[in-house]
Amino acid sequence: MGIFDKIKKVKNFIGGGGATIQLIPQKAIFRASEEIKLKVICHVKDLDLNIQSVYLKVKALEEVIIQHVERSHSRKTESETRKNDLRSSHQTFSTQIQLAAGQILKANQMYEWEASFKIPPHLNGTYRGYNAKHEWSVFVGLELTGNDPDSGWMNIEISK
Repeated sequence: MGIFDKIKKVKNFIGGGGATIQLIPQKAIFRASEEIKLKVICHVKDLDLNIQSVYLKVKALEEVIIQHVERSHSRKTESETRKNDLRSSHQTFSTQIQLAAGQILKANQMYEWEASFKIPPHLNGTYRGYNAKHEWSVFVGLELTGNDPDSGWMNIEISK
């Protein structure tokens, strides 16, 4: 391994740049009662990657924002009133699913995996109201030593 390969290896270890990962939903809006299917495409850059697994994370987050709430703040010599937004969030669902076991991904190759999961029937779908929203997000990563290459979080639409 030459000096440039060693530099690339260190850069990929620190920054997770050994591969790019795309997450492609099967359709734009899913019904909560059906299986949610996604395609994962991984483009390995110029060095082999020895991965422990390919994983999918799924989460749902409910967020409430009450805008312009008047609050009084007292100090020793004065009192003032301010308007602030009150925010609260709660993760209503979270899971991690292994899509593939450990393997060596060859340099300059493309790999594909299929991911699927079901929404628990008691949970809400996606909604966005004036003061509240509930959003579903998915994330795919390659588990390896160093910083995992990943897709980043992507919102998906779930109708009830």
